[in-house]
Amino acid sequence: MRRISVALVVLALLLVIAASAIMLPKVSITSGVEQYSGEERTFAAYALKQTDLLVGGSIEPLMIVARHVDEIQRTGDQGSCGYEPFLVNHQYQATVKLYTFFGQEYGFVSVDCSDAHIRRN
Repeated sequence: MRRISVALVVLALLLVIAASAIMLPKVSITSGVEQYSGEERTFAAYALKQTDLLVGGSIEPLMIVARHVDEIQRTGDQGSCGYEPFLVNHQYQATVKLYTFFGQEYGFVSVDCSDAHIRRN
């Protein structure tokens, strides 16, 4: 009987640790979109969408529990960028940081108007 109690306590502890590993980054790391305004905010949302499309279709979405638009730079004035509802009138480049369990940095995605690349740590 005592072995069952110890096993249940250990199991409960493991569940709490696993839930913390997943929920801590989701609660403490914002998407980063809220720090921008105007076209930059629209491009930040575009960068998150492109990041989701890039890492989707693999096992990586199971590892990536949070993402954050870290930096946006305007790279040019010619031409529009993105697609509806993410269409902007200038060229931009964004860096989106990816986080895994317990908020550990997993890598980053570099997104511009024509491409997206992932770099893993």
